[in-house]
Amino acid sequence: MLRNWRINRVTYWAGLGLILAIYVALNFLSSKQVAVSEGVLMFLCIPRLHDIGKSGWWVGGVFFLEIAVVVISLSILPLKTALIPLGIFTFIVAGLLVWLGTIPGQPDANRFGDPPAPGFGLNATKKTPLP
Repeated sequence: MLRNWRINRVTYWAGLGLILAIYVALNFLSSKQVAVSEGVLMFLCIPRLHDIGKSGWWVGGVFFLEIAVVVISLSILPLKTALIPLGIFTFIVAGLLVWLGTIPGQPDANRFGDPPAPGFGLNATKKTPLP
């Protein structure tokens, strides 16, 4: 599905901005707090990781680390105290999202396909054999 997708920084930031706008609008219109799904962020981060030559499984590692932080924090700490490591982890993930949007992609074809075209675009790349 996302195996041969690469997106550039412009597309990544546009997608992140769209997710943020939808999140703000839903929280403004809803009486209950709405959370951003990790699945939505994964579908944005995996092709961006492909563009820098990294496997999308790195996103899975961060996701499982999040689960571990939540389970461990809530298991051994009182609720008010458990919110501290959860908040710290949230800031770390936000930093990773910013880092992912600032690092340049590989200019040439990599194992995930040809480089994305400049500007905004959501086209799947063609997989070309590497020499």
